[in-house]
Amino acid sequence: MQIILENISKRFQQEWIIKDFSYTFSAGKVYGVKGINGSGKSTLLKILSGALSPSKGKVLYDLNGVSIDVQKIFKYVAYAAAEDELVEELKVEELLQHVTKFQSLSISIQQFIQDYGFKTHMNKQIASFSSGMKQRLKLGLAISAEKDIKLFDEPSSYLDEENKSLFYKMLNQSRTENSLICIASNDEEDFALCDEVLRL
Repeated sequence: MQIILENISKRFQQEWIIKDFSYTFSAGKVYGVKGINGSGKSTLLKILSGALSPSKGKVLYDLNGVSIDVQKIFKYVAYAAAEDELVEELKVEELLQHVTKFQSLSISIQQFIQDYGFKTHMNKQIASFSSGMKQRLKLGLAISAEKDIKLFDEPSSYLDEENKSLFYKMLNQSRTENSLICIASNDEEDFALCDEVLRL
């Protein structure tokens, strides 16, 4: 999989957030995107995911020489951001059972619960979880999703050092020659696994 950005720009009202940006993201690599607040990191990830269209320029998705329409790219994308909502009335196992009706995970539900430290929280609603636990759950869902493109927006938000280490470990284990991973952050630790780091 390749995502090719050709001179993209994005404007909100009268302000250009991204201007004339070109880059090619390729499978088998982990990319980092850094920049000050408001520099367009989250906007870039949303454009990569197909959730936002650029105001100018082109975004091309290429899978082994075959062009993928932007309307279908969601089938290939896993996205995790701190502001994402979870179905908080559910318990973890119930949420995972719901998720696996729509997409495959690379590990079993029981293995997910074990790996991401939810074994002692099986009987709790997600609404009762701390911010860090909710973030760990979101990150685990994205890492475990059987998707070629995995995008993480400020992944270490709300995580303590132990859970940062868990995130980096599980993300590294999930890397394959077919996966394209991009991390938008201002935390230098988040870039430790990156092959290339871009500054906006």
